[in-house]
Amino acid sequence: MMRKAALALAVYAAACSPDPAQQAREDTAAVAAVNAAQNRIPPLKALGLEQLSPEDFSRMDDTGASCAFYLGTVPQAHALMVARPSYGWIKIDSELIRLTSDSGSNASPLGTRSHYTGKDLTVRIEPRSADSAASHEPRQIVPAQLIVRDRWDRVVFAAAGEQRCAAQ
Repeated sequence: MMRKAALALAVYAAACSPDPAQQAREDTAAVAAVNAAQNRIPPLKALGLEQLSPEDFSRMDDTGASCAFYLGTVPQAHALMVARPSYGWIKIDSELIRLTSDSGSNASPLGTRSHYTGKDLTVRIEPRSADSAASHEPRQIVPAQLIVRDRWDRVVFAAAGEQRCAAQ
């Protein structure tokens, strides 16, 4: 009797255990579903940079040489970005965001850089003329373009304007 019970249990266990080939297919499908969920790229969302106010400048924790990007050529406009040799600032949704300069990027006026990175964004300031190379003159205005990319390297903001630099 004991032998019959053991044999019945073995037959039942064999019937319940999945076919190795079927289990491999199910595992492969599960892994593919997880990978697809993790690699899903959300829809592109345009970014609205906000102008930096005088109060924003007072909250920035450093002074010295800097360049600021201004939209167009409007003298009274506020800056959309401030670039310093080690870091830069932008403002999104009323929040100041600090970016770190990419020391491997092109040198820009007064020791600033052409590329800055943040947690979810990268910002590039590109001169619009070939003769806008890095300079150490105390004051200068360079035609430039500001390009912001999201973490998937998609352009979420781009504008032409001026990069105004001053050694303070």
